[in-house]
Amino acid sequence: METEEDTSETSELYIAGVDTYFPEMYYPTFVDEFENAYEMAKDQIGCRILQKRLDECNPYVTTMIFDRINAFFPELMTDPFGNYLC
Repeated sequence: METEEDTSETSELYIAGVDTYFPEMYYPTFVDEFENAYEMAKDQIGCRILQKRLDECNPYVTTMIFDRINAFFPELMTDPFGNYLC
């Protein structure tokens, strides 16, 4: 017989690439996730997160990231971390 503790995990969603469970109300949308893509691209960890998301080959995600960093390509090409996205 299941207790409330056993079923508590069923109301949580797993975010791909992150080894943590998050409650449904916190689950970020793609828009929230990539809102700061330019700042993420200039950060070592943020850049790696964007690279992993691009490796998934999801056309929607790729477009979302590209639309947010497209205007900054010249600057990102000379950035120590951003150049890995260009």
